[in-house]
Amino acid sequence: DLTPVCQNVEGGRKFEASSDIAIDNGIIQVIFDSSTGMMKGMQNDNTSVDLSQEWGYYTSYKNKKGIDDRGKLQNSGAYVFRPAHSTLNILDNQCGKTVFYQSDLVTEIRSEFSSWVKQIIRIKKNHRYVEVEYTAGPVPINDGNGRELVTRFKSSIENNGIFYNDANGRDFVK
Repeated sequence: DLTPVCQNVEGGRKFEASSDIAIDNGIIQVIFDSSTGMMKGMQNDNTSVDLSQEWGYYTSYKNKKGIDDRGKLQNSGAYVFRPAHSTLNILDNQCGKTVFYQSDLVTEIRSEFSSWVKQIIRIKKNHRYVEVEYTAGPVPINDGNGRELVTRFKSSIENNGIFYNDANGRDFVK
């Protein structure tokens, strides 16, 4: 049974907390900004990491003429990330909806960044990780343009430019 702890609802009401919100699961502590509901950092016994996340989208490439100047026909679409330009349109928490739910086993932070991007962050008791789940759609195309949705995490981790990805649930790729 999840119980709302604090919320930032449409209409501009702030979280009941006046400072950052710390969620501790017994192994890690995750810090949230009380005014936005966004993650600010994580820490365990040995390490502390500053963290930020943002959602945004690129306008999809759409080739109306057939073959482009490089001899390509490929438009942006399923499995093809091909933005029309390099401008990232940031989705702030436009709906202003973030609610923290807490039970004995899990804390969930549910945020709505726009009418088409929602996120749930789960912090489970005695687990060494944080789950980030999102739902996208329906993606607005009423202006005739598709959208390439991205989320970007920034951290204070010094990784010498090396990044690992899980390749859609398969082995990690460097």
